Amino acid sequence: MLSVYHQFHIRNDDPTPLILQRIVGCIMGLVETTVAIFCWWYALRVHLRTQSRAGLVASVIEFSLLGGVICGGLGFAVGFFGPIIIGIITSTDSPQGPLLGIFITGPLGFVVGVIAGLVYALIRNSKQKSQRAQPNTALEHLTPTAPPVLPKP
Repeated sequence: MLSVYHQFHIRNDDPTPLILQRIVGCIMGLVETTVAIFCWWYALRVHLRTQSRAGLVASVIEFSLLGGVICGGLGFAVGFFGPIIIGIITSTDSPQGPLLGIFITGPLGFVVGVIAGLVYALIRNSKQKSQRAQPNTALEHLTPTAPPVLPKP
């Protein structure tokens, strides 16, 4: 909610360009919306884990959240430590360099990771459904069959 408020009440005395304020506000709003969706999704569906369909929904939530945390962490690390390392190599001093990881690459990595985890979980669940629907032909020859009935003479 704070980012939405900030979008409508931008100060004119701020030295940051207006377009950059809007971009950062949109990214933060996107992250807040993603986290809110996860909270509601978790609150409404995870407690139904005992049923098969709800178990699939819970696994989709888990894979999505895991993808978001992994990609968000990687995006944060690259955006935070990358400018520091580049500043050391080029011997330039930029105190705002790590803010890239905090405000841009970390949150965008989280959102991209959530989408990637969601796609992975949906593909995984559809493959599991198709494998359950198909009979296992590799084990058919191992199942005992009744001996043929011969006619009585």
